[in-house]
Order: sequence, then C-alpha cells, then structure tokens
Amino acid sequence: SKGRQIRFDGNFLVLHRIFYHFQTEQCELREFEVCFSDRFLVTTHTQQLSRTFATARERVMEHRRECVTYGPSYVLFRLLNLCVQDYNPAILEWQDALDEIEQRVLKGTKDQILETILEFKKLVAKMRKRLIPERDVLRELYESRTLPYIPAPMRPYFKTITDNMNAVFLDLENLRDHATSVFEVYATTLSHQINFVMQRLTIGATIFLPL
Repeated sequence: SKGRQIRFDGNFLVLHRIFYHFQTEQCELREFEVCFSDRFLVTTHTQQLSRTFATARERVMEHRRECVTYGPSYVLFRLLNLCVQDYNPAILEWQDALDEIEQRVLKGTKDQILETILEFKKLVAKMRKRLIPERDVLRELYESRTLPYIPAPMRPYFKTITDNMNAVFLDLENLRDHATSVFEVYATTLSHQINFVMQRLTIGATIFLPL
C-alpha cells in the first residue's frame, strides 16, 4: 500500500569473479550480488556466471544434511568457496607458461622474451590487485563476531574460504617472484652475450689497428 515501508532483515554482499581467458590472455571482472539471512539466500548474476552457480547448486545437493543443519549460510559457503577454487586452473596454467618461458631463456632464445616476461608480471599483478577487495570481504565474513546469520558452527567453514584465498595469494606471489628470477636470468644471459661480442670486437681492433 501507499506509504508502506519494507524492512530488509539480512546481509547484502557485492562480490566479483575474475575470469582469465586463455585464448586472449586477458582478465575479466564479473560482478554478482548475494542477499542472505537465516531463512533465505538470493543471488543475482549475469549469464556468464551460470556455470559457477550451477556447480554450486550441485555441491549443495550433494551435502543436503549440512544444508538442513546450517541453512543458507552453508549454501553461501559452498558458493564462495567454489569461486575461490576456480582460480586454481588459471594459476596452474600460468605456472606451466612461466616454466616454458624459463626454458626458452635457458636455451638462449631472445625472440619476444622480454615482452613476454613483462606482460606476464603485469597480468599477475593485475590479478592480485583485483583480488584484494574479495579477500577483505571473505575475511570479514569469518572474523566478524557481530555479523548476523552466520552461526558459530559455520565459522570453521568460512575459515576454509579465507585459507584457500590466502593460498591463491601465495601462489600469485610465488609466480611474481619466479617471473622476477626468470627476468634476472634473461638479463644476465644478455649481458654475457654483449660482453662476449665486445671482447671479440676488442680482439679484432687490437689485431687490425697496427695495420
């Protein structure tokens, strides 16, 4: 009716999933929203996230007893944990790509190596920067003692999410350090090659200068 106020009694989250396109080697930010209380959980998302949410529903159906026991907070755990775990395939792909770059450097290949290493470091840094807000939200869900509708028995579940996200950050930091070491090896190899050329030129100049 006119003038009637509707009070929303629940939590509202705005989250993002960062997708890495293997074909274009680009990251895409996709937003979704979650409203939940002790009685319901409602999500809004684009069609591009349908696979993630469909998989989350399958996981919930496989653990019906926990869902009945803990309610919507368990469904939220399954969804968020899946979103974090979905970063693992991209990280594994990047690790393989970086190993391949390192092998090319050790073999003395110089074609587009520098550009490839710099683009790789840029990609890892971009992913890490975009994940920082997501990590803060997940940490708040676990650490906050005043946030309603997440019962105490569910705290260990949400700690699992934060631990998995911290593992993702650790993998990204390892990739960044590995890329830095590959760059240093490339720079050292290039420096040695330049020194070798300079030595040859110096020897040639010494021989032909008296003539």
